[in-house]
Amino acid sequence: EYLVISGSLPEGLDISYVTQLIDNAVGKNIKIIFDSSGSALSDTLNHGKLFLVKPNSKELTSISGKIFYRAGDMETEAVELVASGKTQIALVSLGPQGALLVHNNKTEQIVPPKVTTYSTVGAGDSMVGAMVYALSADLNVQQAARMGVAAGTAATMNEGTALCDNDVVQHIYESLLERYPL
Repeated sequence: EYLVISGSLPEGLDISYVTQLIDNAVGKNIKIIFDSSGSALSDTLNHGKLFLVKPNSKELTSISGKIFYRAGDMETEAVELVASGKTQIALVSLGPQGALLVHNNKTEQIVPPKVTTYSTVGAGDSMVGAMVYALSADLNVQQAARMGVAAGTAATMNEGTALCDNDVVQHIYESLLERYPL
């Protein structure tokens, strides 16, 4: 149902391999979730057909060529990604400020509770993984984004490369549902 393409492209791999993979998957009604950076991100966005793209604020700056002085400027850019048809959903990760969700002409920022951060390694991957899990469990996009923010936040609460604890994710998720009702 979902194909996640994330991380850096192996050296020497042409972007046409990725775009062909996307075309084949979309042809089989598989939704593409893309989380990469640099030219892979910009080239794939230009190809389009994405269900969800998850850039961080630095990557959004890089692909737009703009410097964002206000959060509203970043929101405008994310809205443009969706409005242009390149992706159905944009989820811009904002570190301790959570994430900016853009879909179906709706925009919202989901800010997690303050936590003590020990490491950011794997936080973005945890966000994407939790979103895919939530979507495949038939949660809606807003619920899935909250689950993603919860998992990304929980991942930062561990040292090194340790990933998030499910009980912590659930606790943060429930607090996000209270703070940002659907």
